[in-house]
Amino acid sequence: MEEVKQTIRLPVDSPLNVRYDEDSKTISLTCYQFVAGGGGLAMEIQLSQQATQQILRAVEHLQSKFGVRSEAADMPPNLQ
Repeated sequence: MEEVKQTIRLPVDSPLNVRYDEDSKTISLTCYQFVAGGGGLAMEIQLSQQATQQILRAVEHLQSKFGVRSEAADMPPNLQ
C-alpha cells in the first residue's frame, strides 16, 4: 500500500439518508451540508459491493465484540 500523503476529512452529520440497493448489493449515503448565504449541498457516497461488505462486517464486529447498539428503538425513517 502506498504512503498516504494527505487526508481529506468529510464531516458527516444527521440527517443521513442510508439506502441499500438489493440489485447491486450496495449502500449509498446522502448527507446535506448547508452553506453560508443560503442554499445547500447534498453529498452522496456510493459504496462498492466490496466496501458495502466491509462496512457490514465492521458493524457486526462492533455489535458482537463490544456490544455497540443503536440508541433508537425502531428503524430510522431515513433508511431505505
